[in-house]
Amino acid sequence: MILYTVAQLEIVLAEPGPGTPKFHEMLVGDVPVLVQETGAGRGRIDRVLSTDPNHFLRPELSPGTQVAFEA
Repeated sequence: MILYTVAQLEIVLAEPGPGTPKFHEMLVGDVPVLVQETGAGRGRIDRVLSTDPNHFLRPELSPGTQVAFEA
């Protein structure tokens, strides 16, 4: 695999540090979303991973919406 980038090698190969947010893929209803962990069992929707355009119009799937999940 060849990676073409202008970023320094140390940045590309760096391990995530303690301040790096944790993300989880999960389903909200029947829609796959990416959730950023904000606390124990809580998170906020970061992005919708669905390919259905109608899912992006649902207000309960808006980025920033708080959701509960099991890590």
